[in-house]
Amino acid sequence: MHIQQRVFGLDVLRAIAILLVLKGHAKLLAGDLFFNWPSISTIDGVELFFVLSGFLIGGIILKSLDGPSPWNFMSILHFWKRRWYRTLPNYYLVLLLQILIVALGWSNDTLDGVDAHFFFFTQNLFSGFQGFFWESWSLSVEEWFYLLFPFVLWLLSRLFNKSAAFLAASFTLLLAPLLLRWVLLSDVTLDWYSWDVQCRKVVAFRLDAIAFGLLAVYVSRFFNTAFSQWAKPLFVLGIGLLLLDAQCMNDPNGIYEKFFSFSIKPLAVSMLIPLLYQWQTRPMVWWAKAVEWTSKISYSMYLLNLGVVYTLLNHFFQPVSSAGWFFRYLLFWVITFAASHLLYHYHERFWLKKRDERN
Repeated sequence: MHIQQRVFGLDVLRAIAILLVLKGHAKLLAGDLFFNWPSISTIDGVELFFVLSGFLIGGIILKSLDGPSPWNFMSILHFWKRRWYRTLPNYYLVLLLQILIVALGWSNDTLDGVDAHFFFFTQNLFSGFQGFFWESWSLSVEEWFYLLFPFVLWLLSRLFNKSAAFLAASFTLLLAPLLLRWVLLSDVTLDWYSWDVQCRKVVAFRLDAIAFGLLAVYVSRFFNTAFSQWAKPLFVLGIGLLLLDAQCMNDPNGIYEKFFSFSIKPLAVSMLIPLLYQWQTRPMVWWAKAVEWTSKISYSMYLLNLGVVYTLLNHFFQPVSSAGWFFRYLLFWVITFAASHLLYHYHERFWLKKRDERN
C-alpha cells in the first residue's frame, strides 16, 4: 500500500495539530479573558505532527525501496534534496524575518543568542534553549530525523534486506532516545519548566516520537489486513492512552514523566492513524475544504504564528479593556491564517514546484 498525495483523514490530523498549537499561543494574547473558563487538557499538537511526519516520510522511503536498486548514498541525497526543498526555504525566510523583528526592537528577545545554531538546526541538539524562535525546537527534531534515518537505514541495509533494514532502523531511532533519557536524565532534578526545556524540547531525547510513525507505516505496508481490521479498536485504545497519559503527568521527576511519557504519547497517536487513513477522499462540503486548506498551510502557520504574528501583536497592540483583549485574540487567528496563506501561495508552493520539476 502506497501513501497517496493527499489522504483526507491525515489532513484532518494535521489541521487538528496546527489548531492545537495556535490555541495555546493565542491564549497568551488574551490576558485573563479565559481565566475562569474550564481547563481542558489536550495533547500538544506537535506530538501529532511528529507521528504524522514519520508516517508520511516512512511511506515515501518504503516506496523508494520497492525498486531493484539498493538504498545507497545517491538514494539518501535524493531524499534529502526533496525534504530540503520542502522545509528549508520557508524556515530560512521566517528565520531572517524574526531576526529583523528583533533588530528593529519589536520583540522582547535580543540578538545575543542568535547565531549559526539556528541555521544548522543545532540550537537544541543536546540541550534546551529558550527565547528567540523558540518554536523551532520541533523543526530541529524533524530535520535531524530526516538526516539520521536514511543514513541508519543505509548502514543496516548492508546487513539485512530492505524491509528488515527499515524495521531495524525504525527501532534504532525509537530505542536510542529512550536510552539517552534514561542515562542522562536519571539524576537530574527538574521542575515543569525545565522538564519542558531540557527534556521535551531536546532533539536527542525526542527522535523516537517520529519513529512511531515509521512503525505505523511499516504495519500498513506489510500487515495491511490487520492495519485495516483493527483500525477502530486501535483508535479507541489510542484515545484511551492519551487520556490516561494526561492523568499520569503529575511529577516532572517521576519515572513516567521523564522517560516513558515521551514514548506513550506518540504510540497513542500512531494508533489513531489506521482509522484516519481509511478516510481517503475529502467530502464535498465547505468545512472539509477548510480542513484541507488548513492542512496545506499548516507549516507556514507553524513558522509564523508565534515569532511573527504573536510578537508583533504583543508589541504594537496593548489592550486596555476586555473588548480589546478579545479583539487582539481574534486578530491573532485572522492574521495567522491570512499571512500563512500568502506565504504558502507565493513562496512555499514555488519551491515545491521546483522540487517536483527536478525530481
